[in-house]
Amino acid sequence: MTGMASLLACVPEEELVRRAKMLDEAALSSIFDAYYPRVYNYSLLQLRDAQAAEDLASDVILRVLESITRYHPRGVPLSAWVFRIARNRLIDVRRRHARRREVGLVDDAIALAGPPHAAVERALNYRAISAALSHLTEVQEQVIVLRFMKDLDVATVARILGRSQSAVKSLQFRALASLRRMLDSNSHRETIASGANGSAVAVS
Repeated sequence: MTGMASLLACVPEEELVRRAKMLDEAALSSIFDAYYPRVYNYSLLQLRDAQAAEDLASDVILRVLESITRYHPRGVPLSAWVFRIARNRLIDVRRRHARRREVGLVDDAIALAGPPHAAVERALNYRAISAALSHLTEVQEQVIVLRFMKDLDVATVARILGRSQSAVKSLQFRALASLRRMLDSNSHRETIASGANGSAVAVS
């Protein structure tokens, strides 16, 4: 990470935004480096298409940097503003592509350094979660991704989605319950299949 990229951790967010509004190169680079990967992964989980996620993330960050002079915190963190733009662009993309496509994921976030079997496990877990998320409602999916994969608090998610905190908590509860049922069901089916395969091998 360069000195520019580390600026976000060195100065308060208000100061970073102030510098960015003055088109300070280090501040703009810091915002790009901090939020592009997060918006990319957020988009990938929603679109399940690496190229589409890259295009959306690039578009979102470009909009963020171009409109930073119009950003006024008023108690709203920068992350809430960035992800609100991302969500609006995601809605636009989904409207243009009504049919959601399931594609093979080629994601740098999955292919991290480590033993090959660990990378495979991460990929399988990612695919399982991604598939389960696709069965939730659009807003439930947004809540889960923003809360647990982007690590945003309830208040920030409420601002992004334009809903009350109590509504977000309710959506989170229902979404988690649905995910738990789906993942438990998948695990149960895999256990049965594994047992059946083991029996077949034993008989032969």
